Amino acid sequence: MLITKYGKAPSDNEIWDNNTPVQDKTNYGQAVADGKLSLNTVWNTHRSTIKIMLLTADSHPSPQIYYTALSLDELQNKDVINKALIKL
Repeated sequence: MLITKYGKAPSDNEIWDNNTPVQDKTNYGQAVADGKLSLNTVWNTHRSTIKIMLLTADSHPSPQIYYTALSLDELQNKDVINKALIKL
């Protein structure tokens, strides 16, 4: 859905554990589950930075999305916050 809304991300990274053998870098799902691989993608808009990550936390795969406003003025405007909450 983020690609549909914001287009292809300018930053799309795979972060492998340094001890992961090359032959093990084919099974992404198992690598994430084992904590050997984290994935993150970042979009920048004129109003915010959006980052989606897939990593392992406490031995469980954990998808995370961060929206960071570039301006504190937007965070202080209750109308903007309420409109954003509806879209979540």
